[in-house]
Amino acid sequence: MDKSLIINADDFGLDNPSTEAILKLADSGSISSTTILANYANSQELSLLNNVKDISTGWHLNLVEGKPVSDNINVSSIIDSNGSFYTSFNLLKRYLSGKVRERDII
Repeated sequence: MDKSLIINADDFGLDNPSTEAILKLADSGSISSTTILANYANSQELSLLNNVKDISTGWHLNLVEGKPVSDNINVSSIIDSNGSFYTSFNLLKRYLSGKVRERDII
């Protein structure tokens, strides 16, 4: 039975230091995959990542930090008046009180 070790660096795109470190680790072959923080990574960062050979990628979906990638009108029950996601605690409170529309999180 063959075994392999997958070393994943989470949250690509979160901030400049994390993104630069993940790119450096990927370029050197020190990691085998990264998950892209969907609502943080920008097109320039994604382009740099796309140029890395032999790196597997996946999407890290996020409903509690930053701003959504969807239009605000489509997720209005899970964002505050500034257009940012509610914190996990506040989102849970809203969900339990019936204030989160299912279509906003699916």
